[in-house]
Amino acid sequence: MERKGARLGQARISANGGALLRPALARLSFQSAREVLGLTHGRSAHAAGLVITRHRPGTATGVVFLTIEDETGPLNVVVWSGPVDSSSSAASCSGAGSWGVTG
Repeated sequence: MERKGARLGQARISANGGALLRPALARLSFQSAREVLGLTHGRSAHAAGLVITRHRPGTATGVVFLTIEDETGPLNVVVWSGPVDSSSSAASCSGAGSWGVTG
């Protein structure tokens, strides 16, 4: 796994500093990591956070494993080949930053 620094806009913000963004994220229907982890199986989830790890195993063709983190904790994400193959998403996936995910 790679540990990634995170950058939102021009300011460096820790995952705990993400609490400042929570009201705006909630208006966009993003749930916190804690809320997502509390959902029952089969429910839709919408989360956003800083990418803190990325792993693209050689044996898992077209799959990237990410860990995103918000002020409530980490959330593991599996990204399948569609988003990973597009040039803009591939660049975002390989670099540090923030991601919003739905699944």
